[in-house]
Amino acid sequence: MPKNKITNEQVKVEFQEQDTSGGDIPLTPEETKRLLKQVEAEYDTSRNYLLHKKKVWGMRLSLFNNQKRDEDKFGDPLLYTIFMTVIASLYNDQMQVEFSGHETGDDTQAENLNHIARYDFDEMGMAEINYDWIFDSLFFGRGMVEFVGFDTKTNTPEVQVIDPLVFYRDPKASAFNDSSTSRGCRFWGQDVEITKRELEKDRYASIDRIIQTSIKHDSGIEEARRARADAQNTQNDSKEGPEFGDNESFQLIKWHTHFNGKKCLVVTTNDFADVVKYSVAKNQASWLAVDRPSSKMSRDWDGVSIPDLIEDKQRARAITQNATLDSIQHSIYPHYLYNETKITNPKELDFGLNKKTGIKHDPVGAVVALPKDYPNVNVVEYIMNQLDEAAQKATATPETQQGVTSSQDKTLGEINLVASKVGVRYSLTAKFFEISEKNFWKTWYFMYHKYMPDTSKKLVELKSAFGSDWKTYKKNELITPKADPNITITSKILSEAIRDKELTRLATVYKATAQNPGTNHRYIAKKMYKLIGYSVTEINKLLPPSPDELMAEEENQLLDKNKKAPVKPNDDHMAHIEIHERAKATNATFAHIETHKAAMALQKAKPELFPELQNQQPGEPNINAQLNPDAPSNISQALMMQ
Repeated sequence: MPKNKITNEQVKVEFQEQDTSGGDIPLTPEETKRLLKQVEAEYDTSRNYLLHKKKVWGMRLSLFNNQKRDEDKFGDPLLYTIFMTVIASLYNDQMQVEFSGHETGDDTQAENLNHIARYDFDEMGMAEINYDWIFDSLFFGRGMVEFVGFDTKTNTPEVQVIDPLVFYRDPKASAFNDSSTSRGCRFWGQDVEITKRELEKDRYASIDRIIQTSIKHDSGIEEARRARADAQNTQNDSKEGPEFGDNESFQLIKWHTHFNGKKCLVVTTNDFADVVKYSVAKNQASWLAVDRPSSKMSRDWDGVSIPDLIEDKQRARAITQNATLDSIQHSIYPHYLYNETKITNPKELDFGLNKKTGIKHDPVGAVVALPKDYPNVNVVEYIMNQLDEAAQKATATPETQQGVTSSQDKTLGEINLVASKVGVRYSLTAKFFEISEKNFWKTWYFMYHKYMPDTSKKLVELKSAFGSDWKTYKKNELITPKADPNITITSKILSEAIRDKELTRLATVYKATAQNPGTNHRYIAKKMYKLIGYSVTEINKLLPPSPDELMAEEENQLLDKNKKAPVKPNDDHMAHIEIHERAKATNATFAHIETHKAAMALQKAKPELFPELQNQQPGEPNINAQLNPDAPSNISQALMMQ
């Protein structure tokens, strides 16, 4: 075997060291050869399919930035203006994620997941990732992120934005993963660049071979770098050599495909000569990547981007503006006709201040000014307005949305109507974002489920109105035992409006039922605090758990083990039932809850047995309760007395 060829043992070692690997089955030489041939064919097919589109994207980056133009010309900022208006609106309206239990007893894990999701938002750098994700979605038609690993030191998923300019995909796919309306990718991947230091740190196989073969021809990375350099009107010089030391970079191909009937990740050298990393995905149901379209077309990957709608208008506006400027300049500078028999030296007609030119003949009739046409300003203004209006209508971004006073006088009612319609159009894009956001947090939960070690802990900072606090979570406190938790995604603006409406409604109901002896005041207070935005931890500080709730929590430990727990006659049965609903669904739990229900029926049927409970309100424990001497010592005896 050649010296630089990867061995079975090397593949196996890399396979085991891969955080996201699914096993330690090595590749045989025959499998390695077959895999390399497959990846090369898929890569070439994808690259050729997207070649023209990426060239167009590169030109549009120049149009967006407007730096690459003739110095005596000016560019129109229509694309930039409308694009930044839309992205500002969507980025400001952050998607809110909320986990809830899928089954009884999952509420604790769901609440813990909500805390960790808020904490991980900063840990994963989602503020910056979201901006790039939205930018790619609006500019290229679809933005993409990938979960690339799981940091076992901090127990945090690692996320990266996929650069559309170096991304390749299955031409037949309309989304990453299969759904009822989309066909998932059979294969996809990207060109990647990695430094010598990173190669050694991650223990890549065949380092010598990588160094020998890493490009020196135009790859997707070089093309993307050149496109962005052209847009900035800068020089692209990425030539590097051994003199860069540990910082010398090398280009590889990172590819996701199906091989031997399984989803897998393959990293190859740039010439498809060696497999330098290989792993089988733990999640065979879907890729650990999420795509986000901006204006989706049914059964289509790319959809419609903002540059698709604006590019031609901006070019037409720029041509019109520059042509008008040239026309005005020509009209300012006069053009003369002169008599060659009277003026024999044309240089004498270069006019300057106080310049005197002598001639031998009568100067009358020697020179006359050439009449010129001036540009029709009304026609120019009409064309510019039509192009601008067409762009505004296509993107639902009127002048007022851009922060500019409307060129036409409108009533307040018209302005409000336009604003509401803009919200409707933007909310449609936000709905697409909600779908991708839900898929993102599903994958985020999967990363914890599959990659967080069972014995490790997650340290999380909890921020609240009362200050900051640190709490440690074990894996079993995050992962629901049976079914995955429910995930609800709402826009920040919409969720706040709904929450305020629900809070107002609840306050009205509470006011109307405040004097009702059966009203559970404690539950309503907790519900209102939750709508205001307080976490469970904050609510427990505002309303410390009652003795009955603390007692019920202790009883849950017995019920979880399917052991009996006593039910006392003076228990606050509603409070107990509420807490017991979080316990595991064991036979002891069902029996215990039914006993509490029977106790409430007994209290109503024979109130004389519980005189000390007659004035007790739901949610208000009777701490100093004194049982009737004739009353039973426990609820089982009471039931037997009937």
